[in-house]
Amino acid sequence: MEIFGLVLGKKRKQCEDENRCSCGFVKLERREHNRYLVEGLKTSLGEAVEVSLDTIAIEPAEGKFEIGNFLEFTIEDEQFEGEVIRVQSNLVVFKLTSTIPYDLIKNRIKKVEDSPFDLGDVCIKRELVNSDEDLEKNRAVVNLMLELDDPNTNIEKFIHNIEALPKLTQMILEKANSIEVARGAKVTNLSAAVARLGFEEVKRIVYEYINFDVNLANKSLPNFKDFEAYYLLLNAVFRKLAKVANFKDIRSEGQSLLSMSTMGAVLLAREDEKLSSYYDSISNLFGFEMRVLERNRYCTDIIDINRLYFFETLRVFTSLFDGFAMANLLLYPSYSLQFDITTGDRKFRYAYISYLAILALKFILDRDKYSGYIFYNRMRKFGYGIGDTKELLEALIAEVKQKLNKLGISYQPSSLDIPSPNISLKSYLGGNNIYYEYFMEKIKQFDEEATRLAIRYEDEQYAHFVLEKVLNAYEFGFKHLPFIIVPCENIADEHLTLEQFRAFDIVIFKNIHKLPRELYDDFRKIWRDFEGKIIATYDNNAMIDFETPELFKMLIKFNVDFPSYFKNPIIYNNMLNHSIKGINSFLGFPRCDLENFKEDSFLSQRKVYTTCIKKV
Repeated sequence: MEIFGLVLGKKRKQCEDENRCSCGFVKLERREHNRYLVEGLKTSLGEAVEVSLDTIAIEPAEGKFEIGNFLEFTIEDEQFEGEVIRVQSNLVVFKLTSTIPYDLIKNRIKKVEDSPFDLGDVCIKRELVNSDEDLEKNRAVVNLMLELDDPNTNIEKFIHNIEALPKLTQMILEKANSIEVARGAKVTNLSAAVARLGFEEVKRIVYEYINFDVNLANKSLPNFKDFEAYYLLLNAVFRKLAKVANFKDIRSEGQSLLSMSTMGAVLLAREDEKLSSYYDSISNLFGFEMRVLERNRYCTDIIDINRLYFFETLRVFTSLFDGFAMANLLLYPSYSLQFDITTGDRKFRYAYISYLAILALKFILDRDKYSGYIFYNRMRKFGYGIGDTKELLEALIAEVKQKLNKLGISYQPSSLDIPSPNISLKSYLGGNNIYYEYFMEKIKQFDEEATRLAIRYEDEQYAHFVLEKVLNAYEFGFKHLPFIIVPCENIADEHLTLEQFRAFDIVIFKNIHKLPRELYDDFRKIWRDFEGKIIATYDNNAMIDFETPELFKMLIKFNVDFPSYFKNPIIYNNMLNHSIKGINSFLGFPRCDLENFKEDSFLSQRKVYTTCIKKV
């Protein structure tokens, strides 16, 4: 049995039901082709409003049509033949005898208005890292952090890194010459001091220096409240979760990476006082809106800077950094990475544990009930009931509180109430209409019996924003299942293997239309053989049935359309309301309201975010 979830090798149910594919998967879609809303596509019968590969819906200018009529007409001056298969009051639908060329319709697909996050006049990244006066000091600190728990370390490695830290060197010399340990002449060099104190005592001093003198001395993020509690809790929670999940944190690399993940914020805070003022809590430090603000001002964010700092410059945390990046995707599936990653079982597991650790801290320190609700639910897979999880958290708080008291820091967290936020998917999807009902029916079917789902969207950010709510909604069983998100546009692997997903019950291939073509065969095997559930998301504008028919054939029977703004303006207004509420809450004052968007055509959520946040 795997630690969080999936047991490979179990047999998939076989069924002769017509609603199942030949491989036993439950079908969610009967269509053979995707349909596309179009504008400005002229025909000799009138203007087209919707097309697929071999059908077209036209608003006729005149004439009467009956089902079964066979007509010739032009589409943008090209000749076609088709049979009338449906007639409505102002619409006639034809089944064509030939397929519509891609070039004829690709520029006429209805699209929401979008924009990138990176709109800043100043684009900095490498300059931030190169200008850091503490770069070599941090190199030594990280190396010492990794050596502390390495059973194969030696005194020479320690001395080499200690020498790069004058304050630590002085601390060791003073200890070696103190009354309680001094024997004979005063020592003046590090090697002699280490020899006098012994390796274990030196390691204790190094531990105290790293964990209290360096990492608790929060001078660069002065607005971050309860930083000491944050740092100590983060380490305590991660260690416990790693143990619960049977994750072997070799040389404490995972814990060290997570504890030093503020580095990107430190560098940006030095550059920008406005950004510094928003680094005031763990919710903001790991918040989606914070990533938008960073990229809007400097074309980069702290995840990107951390990778450049640790992975590319110091060349540390190299085996796990991509897992840390993916943890941010688990928190916010609508977030997009700016760099390529490689995948792997260990990175995926680290991503999930880091995700849970961040949720726990958001709940404890920021009293974020939604994060607590998710954390409690997802601990169920580890065998922790509500009472067990509460007991675990309270024990960790007591441990950290004791350490803080020894440091003379008073921290009195209030009692942890069991979180029970009311998440209404109706408020995100414009409930009580056929498009909401259709989407929810398919998600329910996917929850109860289907194992494959392909979500086609028009607005990338909002579709993934809502997907996170679906994964955690009380109505469905997904809230208990360990999951991982694979950002297809960022994958640099030569191969993807089934084995690397063995710890998870749900795998989400985000933006499958951006998967490198050389990985299609690997994806096909995973899609066919993975025993858990798979969700693939893709952009309507990618037109995969035209562009990548081999991928489309895999997905079409499991295709579900995310409700369209064009067909259901209520969902668009809901997107605006949730976006504006989230932005104003983050900023602390009402920067945007619905009046800002009354005269606009349909905008993407990303466009709404950039419109509001660029005013900061």
